[in-house]
Amino acid sequence: MRSPWKSGFTPSEWAALAHRLEVPDALADVLDDYCPDDVHYVCECLLAGDWRRAVDHSTQLVDDVLVDCVEGSTWVGCASQETPQRLAAARRTLASLAKKIELMTGRRINVPYC
Repeated sequence: MRSPWKSGFTPSEWAALAHRLEVPDALADVLDDYCPDDVHYVCECLLAGDWRRAVDHSTQLVDDVLVDCVEGSTWVGCASQETPQRLAAARRTLASLAKKIELMTGRRINVPYC
């Protein structure tokens, strides 16, 4: 079972991940090879911390969702409206999250730094 805590996500990394998971319609638009209902279901499971149910549904979809949570993230863009320290912290968080998801999925992730 993969869970954010067993994967070693920090609270800040989890917040950045959840920031995108909370907008499943945006993920469904990008991941148009999948049924939108499946994308919504996986996002719901991941947000609830039920990674086993999400992975049981579709490991490939979970991987695609996780990758897009970084590549399609607006986390850094939102932080750019705040202090320079907050922006720097958001960039570090997203870069760290990307590295962990790369290890989980075996895929290279393009991190948006806005």
